[in-house]
Amino acid sequence: MVVAPSTQYSNLLFRFMKNPEHLVRVLELSAFPPRYSNEDLSYLHLEDIQVAAIAMVCFCDIKRERLGKHASPQGYGEYGIALRKEWGLANNVQPVQYIN
Repeated sequence: MVVAPSTQYSNLLFRFMKNPEHLVRVLELSAFPPRYSNEDLSYLHLEDIQVAAIAMVCFCDIKRERLGKHASPQGYGEYGIALRKEWGLANNVQPVQYIN
């Protein structure tokens, strides 16, 4: 099945950061060091775990012309890198699943 490209999303994955040294580090390592995010898992009704620090690297696939505030000092940062979605698929990048 062929899926038509969405007009809302880009064929690129963007990773932004506020600190230029973080971008230099990504380029030096040829890798994206994960950050830890505290996630509330109470909705899973697990007895022993309520909050977990999960290692993750976040990308977005917003069209370039819509990046505006996203790629700014007030947003996720003005330093960034863009990679083709094919790279993401080849490197097992998984989309975030949002739950209301």
